[in-house]
Amino acid sequence: MAKRSAIRVALDLETTGLHPEQDAILEIAAVKFQGTEVIDTLETFVTPGRSIPYRVQRLTGIKPEHLTGAPPFSAVAKKLQYFLGDLPIVGHSIPFDVSFLRLRGIARSNPLIDTFEMATVLLPSQVSYNLGQVAETLGVRVPHDRHRAMVDTVLAMEVFNALHQRLQAVDLDVLNDLANLDAPRSWPLLQFFRQELRERQESEGVVGRLSRGSLGDRFAAQLGMDPRVLSFAVGRPPENSIPPVPLLLPRALRLCLPPRCGHPEAIRLPVRPFFNLWSSVNLCY
Repeated sequence: MAKRSAIRVALDLETTGLHPEQDAILEIAAVKFQGTEVIDTLETFVTPGRSIPYRVQRLTGIKPEHLTGAPPFSAVAKKLQYFLGDLPIVGHSIPFDVSFLRLRGIARSNPLIDTFEMATVLLPSQVSYNLGQVAETLGVRVPHDRHRAMVDTVLAMEVFNALHQRLQAVDLDVLNDLANLDAPRSWPLLQFFRQELRERQESEGVVGRLSRGSLGDRFAAQLGMDPRVLSFAVGRPPENSIPPVPLLLPRALRLCLPPRCGHPEAIRLPVRPFFNLWSSVNLCY
């Protein structure tokens, strides 16, 4: 019998600004889910104790009248903490939302699964990684009334499920490479990849399987990319390698550090958002 998906919580906040220390929470939405099954939901306005900036009103549609009678955060904190428990929290750029909660004593140790970072790994040629664009690429319907907490929470849940399905479709060697990236141990997505690897190995009865071929070639093949875009360098050029050729990089990748390979036009991609998966990728354009 197939193993059931883990229970997770998708979360989104609407806030008066971008700074947890000086801005306030306006709205909280959370969806507890297991795969595609919604188990429970939590949704509430929160009185910010200050005026709502006009730009925030325009973006979210939240007006002062919506907050009439809304509780302060202190009145909903206990209920929210109980709802979250110690479950993994899913969301698009979720560290931002959770930073508001952690400053207020909530969700301090919950694992985080950022769908933005998942998308940068699993959709490497994507031009834009905003939630709506990622959803469209994955075939997830994007509601018209975006930028309200519950709408974005449900969308992030559906995007996560689509990305998770994509991750489950890659072969075990690629998943093993993702789970063994030379990335900081504190990177939440690394722990997610490692858990996925353990579950896959357990389900397939495989332990310690060796990988063959370059990670670049295998990852490119899995994701339908030109393998030349992922020409991994490990201190020396691979056998029978061909000189770097000009390639048009996706807009999302057009950041660079000083050249590292011998070719004068080669660049080295920055570690973020791909961390060390991309830290030794030589690209030329």
